[in-house]
Amino acid sequence: MIKDNFYFILKERLDYARDYLKDTSAYLQSVNFQKKVKKEFYKDKFLLNILVTLIYLPSSLVDYFEYQKSIFYFSKASKEVEILKQELGKYKN
Repeated sequence: MIKDNFYFILKERLDYARDYLKDTSAYLQSVNFQKKVKKEFYKDKFLLNILVTLIYLPSSLVDYFEYQKSIFYFSKASKEVEILKQELGKYKN
């Protein structure tokens, strides 16, 4: 198949999606690391943990939903990379 303009658009999109996966993966790992740090910090401070959790409950809920949204977009971008590879494979033949 002749490499037309659409091939280069797909190739550019694949590069962008891979960068997005790399950045999102780093963000998710960072959030998980912060959860471990928080758990370890509050290990022996039970009352302080409850107090801080109640005070920051609204922002914690927003953070949780953003985390879930990031997981959703990560899986969506992962599927997009698979499909882009398939489409670009058609141009190899």
